[in-house]
Amino acid sequence: GFAAEPQSIYFDLALLRCKTGLVFDGEGEGGGTDFIPHIAPGYTKEDPLPLIDEALAYCEGIEDRYPEIADDLYCAIVETEAVVSEDGATLKDLDAAIRQLKQSLKAAKAAVEAADFEAIENVIAQIDTLPSTENINIADQAAVEATRDAYDSLTDEQKAMIDDETLEKLAAAEDALEIAIADKHAGYNMADAFALYRAASGQIELDAEEYGTGDFDRDGVFNIGDAFMLYRKVSGN
Repeated sequence: GFAAEPQSIYFDLALLRCKTGLVFDGEGEGGGTDFIPHIAPGYTKEDPLPLIDEALAYCEGIEDRYPEIADDLYCAIVETEAVVSEDGATLKDLDAAIRQLKQSLKAAKAAVEAADFEAIENVIAQIDTLPSTENINIADQAAVEATRDAYDSLTDEQKAMIDDETLEKLAAAEDALEIAIADKHAGYNMADAFALYRAASGQIELDAEEYGTGDFDRDGVFNIGDAFMLYRKVSGN
C-alpha cells in the first residue's frame, strides 16, 4: 500500500521504479488513502532477437570489405547477447542493451557509407591521374592495370556512383595502352625505349620475358649501351 502523505507516496513510487522497473503512469482510481495508482512497465520489453539477427547479417555483408567495422559491431552483438541470456537481467538492463546495439548498428552503417564514399573517390582520383590517350605508353601499364583493379574491387552500388565520362576515360586509357603494346615493334618511340630502360634498371615493373629486358643486363649494371641494344631488339633493328 501507499502512505497518505504526498511526499511518502512519491518516495514509494520512486522505490517501486528502482526495484521493479515499474512506474506510476499518472492515473488511477479512487482518492485519498483509497487511491489505487495505475502501474505500468517503465521500460519497453522489446524482443532483441530480430535486432541481433539484423546486426549479424550486416556483419556478414561487410566483413570482407571492412573487417574492423564488422569486428566492432560483432563485439556489440556479443555484449547484447550476454545481457539477453543473463538470468538476473532486468527490463532496464535489456532496454539499455537493445538501445546500445541499435546505436552500434547505426554507427557501423555510417562508417561503411563513409568508407564506400572514400573508395569511390580514390578510384575517381586514380582515373583522373592517368595520362591522356595520346601520351599513354608501355610505362603506364602498371598504373592503368592498378586503376582497373581498384574499380573492379568496388561493389555494384559503388560502381553505379561513378559517372560515365570518368569510366570512358579509363576505357580509353586501356585501349591506348593495348595499342602501345601492340605497336612495340612497329612505330616504337623513345618514350617506350625509356620505359624499357627504367624497367631494366628496376625503377618500374614490366613483363621482362615479353620485352627481353633480361637479355641485355650483361655486367649486372644496365647502362645506356644496354638500353640502346634493348631499343634495337624491340624495334626490330
